[in-house]
Amino acid sequence: MKKFVKKIFILLIISSVFIGMYCQISSIATYKYNGPNTAEQIQMSFDNAVKNDYNCYFLGNSRIYRDINPDIFTSVQAYNFGHDNDSYNQMYYKLLYLIANNESIEYLIVGTDYFQFSFLSDTRNYVYSKLFPKEYQQDFGDKSWWSTKQDDYITFWSNKQNALLPCIFLLFNRPAIDVNYQKANGQYIVYGIADPEDVIDRDYTILDVQLDYFRKIINTCEENDIKLFIAMPPLWSGETETHSDDERKKFNKMIREELKETKFKENYINYSEENGLSSYTDFIDVTHLTPYAADLYSKYLNEKIFGE
Repeated sequence: MKKFVKKIFILLIISSVFIGMYCQISSIATYKYNGPNTAEQIQMSFDNAVKNDYNCYFLGNSRIYRDINPDIFTSVQAYNFGHDNDSYNQMYYKLLYLIANNESIEYLIVGTDYFQFSFLSDTRNYVYSKLFPKEYQQDFGDKSWWSTKQDDYITFWSNKQNALLPCIFLLFNRPAIDVNYQKANGQYIVYGIADPEDVIDRDYTILDVQLDYFRKIINTCEENDIKLFIAMPPLWSGETETHSDDERKKFNKMIREELKETKFKENYINYSEENGLSSYTDFIDVTHLTPYAADLYSKYLNEKIFGE
């Protein structure tokens, strides 16, 4: 029996050393071949957002995070504070974070999408719950300490499993090509080529909780004398094919109605309404612009807002 216990103990030590080594190597490999992970991206974004004297911020989901280059906006000091899967609850608490850090916000440009109000995403809460006040978590319901830890461990191990291929690349010293990265101005650069046959079906539902947060953003901007703009990035047919023009008209009307009684009533900028659908060649996938097209869109938005 003692020999058996001893063997098990030795096996556990060897396994722990192996797992520890894999975790260390996987972190190095994923950073080299895939760029910073989600938690690293978010932490860098928060740190950099209050590092310089910015007076113009962008908030939104991945179509802001990847599709807006603040360097194009030369008449202001701009920062891209967007992130994948963000909706209006995350945007609202990011706005409060900036205000709490005494940022002098003159302009806030908030992204929207036809699906933007349809979800309440908790996929980044293992990071956001540490950065936002306790009130943020209330919309997701009460979770026990153990349940939260379980989610953290599942996310951690899922990331490590996804690191297997980069580890193999590192083992064979394969060169890193077109690695995703976050710029100092907050924009996330991702490479790719869209498939012209790609189609995505979106949910156009308007959740009360997200509409309430949208209104909170508007009210906070009015109270703090921040010039607010709502921006809809470019779309192509893969994004719009499964819905009707009437559905999009209804959404656009809703946005304008929300701004109607405010000083921001003329500040809804919908690229596709003005310019029609874009070519799939402007996209890296069904929804995100190429870095080059993102610069072009940023120039368009800069001209619409700042007249440059």
